[in-house]
Amino acid sequence: MRCDSTVPEADIRYATDINLVGDAVRALKTNAPPILIVQGTADTEVPHAQSVELYTKLKAAGDQTQLILVNNMGHVWAQVGPDPIDPPLTQIADDMVSWFERYRAEA
Repeated sequence: MRCDSTVPEADIRYATDINLVGDAVRALKTNAPPILIVQGTADTEVPHAQSVELYTKLKAAGDQTQLILVNNMGHVWAQVGPDPIDPPLTQIADDMVSWFERYRAEA
């Protein structure tokens, strides 16, 4: 699931129901460099709600950001369960290359 300008309402509700105070969220400042967030929804080390919260706050500050939520992916790109990672790693890689090419051109 790719979120370019909005986060699904269910994820926003989930993120606001939990008091998350991760280092990245606490360190937020306006005019941050572009930030690409790739997060597995099955990650047990970093809750995906924390990435949703970071993404939401970066967007609210007017910063350039993109969130890619990956179903069936845990921490460090590991598949969790019998279903494949979705979107597939090849699509995620293409999205990442596009992201860096876009902002490299602006630098």
